Amino acid sequence: MTSQDLTQRIVLKLIKFKWLVLLLGIAGAVLLFFYAKTIEPVYTARATVFPLTAAIENQTASAIGNLLGGAEAPSSFSREASINIVE
Repeated sequence: MTSQDLTQRIVLKLIKFKWLVLLLGIAGAVLLFFYAKTIEPVYTARATVFPLTAAIENQTASAIGNLLGGAEAPSSFSREASINIVE
């Protein structure tokens, strides 16, 4: 028996029992859906981003706009685009 004959036999068996394959697929999907709904999240995170520049040098709204890409890119990363992430 060649691999082509084996493949044809497998396909014919699957066609013969296609209703069973479909039913098992739907049952598996339903079981996995309920499993995913019952488990709790493993990890969640929260972050706050704020600029580290002094208020005299730069306004807060424009600094945040620069950091988030809402305005023209800052010229000096070390002064104008410094950020800190607080957990």
